[in-house]
Amino acid sequence: RPRPVPSQDLTGAGRILIVEDEDPVRNFVIATLGDCGYEISEAEDGDEALEILEEDQDFDLIISDVMMPVMDGPSMVAEAREKLGIKSKVIFMSGYAEAAVREQLDVIEGAGYIQKPFTLKGIAVAVKETLYSSED
Repeated sequence: RPRPVPSQDLTGAGRILIVEDEDPVRNFVIATLGDCGYEISEAEDGDEALEILEEDQDFDLIISDVMMPVMDGPSMVAEAREKLGIKSKVIFMSGYAEAAVREQLDVIEGAGYIQKPFTLKGIAVAVKETLYSSED
């Protein structure tokens, strides 16, 4: 019997906040996920992300760079969870191997990780898997 081919449907629904200080990376992620059907908001750093989250807590997912000036991604998410009660799922992205940033990532329970540079399909799959993974 042939094995079932995994679905290549990368479309999805949900509200995503993208936090990334490098314009080309941020724009790539916004364009890719926008094309997949997600509703996107963007921030250039952790401070701006927290300002957005203060006004609007209703994001399904936060995708954040790990290393950013002023405030790194895990610190920003920790503060959003602690002070604002943010319940969004989280994916961190970084040019470093996961092992190199594991300690920072472990601060945030349940966070996903994707290493840069990633492909259009790579980020779309990671988002879909994160958003649609069961809440055990």
